[in-house]
Amino acid sequence: MSLPVVFRLAAYDDIDAVHTSYESLRPGLGDDFVAEVGATRARIGQNPQLYGVIGRGVRAAKVRRFPYVVYYLVEPNRVVIVAILHARRSSRAWQRRI
Repeated sequence: MSLPVVFRLAAYDDIDAVHTSYESLRPGLGDDFVAEVGATRARIGQNPQLYGVIGRGVRAAKVRRFPYVVYYLVEPNRVVIVAILHARRSSRAWQRRI
Protein backbone atom coordinates (compact mmCIF):
# COMPACT_ATOMS: atom_id res chain seq x y z
CA MET A 1 0.00 0.00 0.00
CA SER A 2 1.64 3.19 -1.21
CA LEU A 3 0.79 6.51 0.46
CA PRO A 4 1.80 10.13 -0.13
CA VAL A 5 4.43 11.42 2.28
CA VAL A 6 4.36 14.92 3.79
CA PHE A 7 6.77 16.68 6.12
CA ARG A 8 5.91 18.76 9.15
CA LEU A 9 7.64 22.14 9.14
CA ALA A 10 9.94 21.04 11.99
CA ALA A 11 11.18 18.12 9.87
CA TYR A 12 12.11 20.54 7.06
CA ASP A 13 13.99 22.56 9.67
CA ASP A 14 15.83 19.39 10.72
CA ILE A 15 16.89 18.71 7.13
CA ASP A 16 18.03 22.29 6.61
CA ALA A 17 20.13 22.32 9.79
CA VAL A 18 21.83 19.02 8.99
CA HIS A 19 22.40 20.05 5.38
CA THR A 20 24.12 23.26 6.50
CA SER A 21 26.26 21.39 9.01
CA TYR A 22 27.40 18.77 6.49
CA GLU A 23 28.08 21.37 3.79
CA SER A 24 30.39 23.20 6.19
CA LEU A 25 32.37 19.97 6.63
CA ARG A 26 32.64 19.15 2.94
CA PRO A 27 30.89 20.73 -0.03
CA GLY A 28 28.36 18.30 -1.48
CA LEU A 29 27.99 16.22 1.68
CA GLY A 30 24.86 18.10 2.69
CA ASP A 31 23.38 17.44 -0.73
CA ASP A 32 24.21 13.75 -0.31
CA PHE A 33 22.35 13.79 3.02
CA VAL A 34 19.28 15.39 1.43
CA ALA A 35 19.34 12.77 -1.34
CA GLU A 36 19.47 9.93 1.20
CA VAL A 37 16.56 11.46 3.13
CA GLY A 38 14.67 11.57 -0.18
CA ALA A 39 15.43 7.89 -0.78
CA THR A 40 14.25 7.06 2.74
CA ARG A 41 11.08 9.06 2.11
CA ALA A 42 10.46 7.07 -1.08
CA ARG A 43 10.89 3.75 0.75
CA ILE A 44 8.49 4.88 3.46
CA GLY A 45 5.93 6.01 0.88
CA GLN A 46 6.12 2.71 -1.00
CA ASN A 47 5.64 0.62 2.12
CA PRO A 48 4.70 2.65 5.23
CA GLN A 49 4.52 -0.47 7.41
CA LEU A 50 8.11 -1.47 6.56
CA TYR A 51 9.63 0.01 9.72
CA GLY A 52 8.62 -0.89 13.25
CA VAL A 53 6.62 1.15 15.71
CA ILE A 54 8.83 2.54 18.44
CA GLY A 55 6.12 4.21 20.51
CA ARG A 56 2.92 6.24 20.35
CA GLY A 57 2.31 5.03 16.79
CA VAL A 58 5.59 6.50 15.56
CA ARG A 59 7.82 4.47 13.26
CA ALA A 60 11.55 4.98 12.72
CA ALA A 61 13.53 4.55 9.50
CA LYS A 62 17.32 4.81 9.45
CA VAL A 63 18.83 7.08 6.80
CA ARG A 64 21.50 5.18 4.85
CA ARG A 65 25.10 6.45 5.04
CA PHE A 66 24.26 8.93 7.81
CA PRO A 67 23.57 8.52 11.54
CA TYR A 68 20.06 9.95 11.29
CA VAL A 69 16.58 8.53 11.77
CA VAL A 70 13.31 9.58 10.11
CA TYR A 71 10.41 9.47 12.58
CA TYR A 72 6.97 9.26 11.01
CA LEU A 73 3.28 8.53 11.59
CA VAL A 74 1.07 6.50 9.27
CA GLU A 75 -2.35 8.12 8.88
CA PRO A 76 -5.25 6.65 6.89
CA ASN A 77 -4.49 8.62 3.71
CA ARG A 78 -0.88 9.76 4.12
CA VAL A 79 2.40 9.44 5.98
CA VAL A 80 3.59 12.37 8.09
CA ILE A 81 7.30 12.80 8.80
CA VAL A 82 7.55 14.50 12.17
CA ALA A 83 11.32 14.60 12.75
CA ILE A 84 14.70 13.74 11.29
CA LEU A 85 17.12 13.46 14.18
CA HIS A 86 20.58 12.14 14.96
CA ALA A 87 20.38 8.49 15.99
CA ARG A 88 22.03 9.21 19.34
CA ARG A 89 19.67 12.02 20.24
CA SER A 90 17.22 11.45 23.06
CA SER A 91 13.89 9.91 22.12
CA ARG A 92 12.18 12.78 23.93
CA ALA A 93 13.02 15.06 21.02
CA TRP A 94 10.60 13.36 18.61
CA GLN A 95 8.04 12.68 21.35
CA ARG A 96 7.61 16.43 21.91
CA ARG A 97 6.51 16.74 18.28
CA ILE A 98 3.67 14.23 18.42
